[in-house]
Amino acid sequence: MFPINMQSAGMTPPIMPQGPQQPQIIDPRAQYEIRVFAEVIAGMVKRVAPLSYEAWVDYDLGGEPLSLAERTALARLVQPEGEGIRVRDGVSLQPDQLAELGLSAREIREFIDKLQPPARPDFELDLSSMRSADEMSARMIEAVPEGFE
Repeated sequence: MFPINMQSAGMTPPIMPQGPQQPQIIDPRAQYEIRVFAEVIAGMVKRVAPLSYEAWVDYDLGGEPLSLAERTALARLVQPEGEGIRVRDGVSLQPDQLAELGLSAREIREFIDKLQPPARPDFELDLSSMRSADEMSARMIEAVPEGFE
């Protein structure tokens, strides 16, 4: 694990995810090192267990739970058709109709946000920046203040 003062000591984790800014995978209020650690773990899982990684991205990271009212709203907009889904012709739901289903103004905003196309994260690791365990151990020891036990 990375010491608390790793960032302030000008250090970086041994392997950093590369590519564009990733969506938050944990609480954005979490300590910097914890967020980076989670992204590195995601990249490691992607390399060693790609099917598990894809399932995690599809069902957990990219999934959104729906309330009963949200499911009812969707059922008014689309319907099953054979093994597919068909959009109901001429149907839309305005805020007052969503409120009639039991959604508050905040819940309506959250529901609309859930329906936005999600970004697909890609936690590729930049292995060119990888450092040895011995080097990282020495750097972490240096980052701990003298007399700290």
